[in-house]
Amino acid sequence: MAERSDHGREIVIIGGGIIGCCTAYYLTRHPKYERERDRIIILEATKIAGGASGKAGGFIAPWADPPCLANLAWRLHSELTKEFDGVNRYGYREVRRLHCTVRFQEASKDSIPQESVPLPAWMCEDRTATAVLKGHGAQLHPLLFTSLMAEEAEARGARIVLGSASSINYSEDGATVKSVSYTAQGSGDITYLPASHVILAAGPWAPTILPKLPIEGARNCAIHLRVPSQDLSPDLVFFNDEIPNFFPRVKFYPRPDNTIHISAGTDNRTTLPSSTTLVQADKEICEQLRLAADFISPRLRGREVLVEQACYRPALTIPGRDRIHGPLLAVTPISGLVLAVGHDNWGIQNGPATGKLVSELVCDGEAASADISSLTMGVDVRDLV
Repeated sequence: MAERSDHGREIVIIGGGIIGCCTAYYLTRHPKYERERDRIIILEATKIAGGASGKAGGFIAPWADPPCLANLAWRLHSELTKEFDGVNRYGYREVRRLHCTVRFQEASKDSIPQESVPLPAWMCEDRTATAVLKGHGAQLHPLLFTSLMAEEAEARGARIVLGSASSINYSEDGATVKSVSYTAQGSGDITYLPASHVILAAGPWAPTILPKLPIEGARNCAIHLRVPSQDLSPDLVFFNDEIPNFFPRVKFYPRPDNTIHISAGTDNRTTLPSSTTLVQADKEICEQLRLAADFISPRLRGREVLVEQACYRPALTIPGRDRIHGPLLAVTPISGLVLAVGHDNWGIQNGPATGKLVSELVCDGEAASADISSLTMGVDVRDLV
């Protein structure tokens, strides 16, 4: 995998979300990267962070899944926020994650878990029965963070090409990648990007390139309300039970930019469209989220709705494999082809770790920063390409 021609590596990253942008960033930071000889291209169909990478909640934690990525990712996030002033540039701050239940009736002392903590001051005590501390972590604004990774990669020589990839092309014997076919934005013509390495990081759209990949799109709708940040403590509040007449599994993410991101659980009302530009929010679900906000907190009641949105998470569908085992990150039997897909709801969290590990796979021929052998659990990579 570490081999290259005298002309340097020609690396094409398919996908301009958090995984693709972090991969480009860490490739340009690798000691073996030579700007004058190596070429790195992020091939993105619509715009940088146009999918879930620009619309997620943005929670990160050292105890996330899978452990082999989470610990490394947490350290890298800490390094990045110090280097790039994440507090001011992309809303990085430490938070608590609380799991709460709705109060349907007066709770007895015996029904309150021993690990319960006091409710945040902005929540209605008569509407919420318990709050359990899940753990400490941090949050960041995913669109701002992903965009920064892309900008910093560009500053070191990577290029962003806007166009829809249609296929990866191989040598006559099928043993090596040779190029990527794509259609540039605003053009109907197919163009080719020469490639010594191809990193597939196209999220839920990855199967359009490799149809055998066990990935599907899982939609989540969300709204943003305008709320002064001083009115809300830095507590992310997750409801995993069904709020009466509203949507189940509501999640509240107060942000330091005078907004709160409120998301719904996964719904199966639509299938994955062909492009991020065609993703639409469900009006009914968004209205249910607004009603849930009114129900839970007087400080959220009647607030201006700034955004109604939806995105599709890349969820693996490997039989018998639990989500806790993380994404599919591996080299393939085809020389130069790397898979970095299926990060589900931990993409923002594990993006830096994935990017650093892919840079090692490409430049060194092996992953040195973490043991990623478990990330192919339940699947034979040879069957996917």
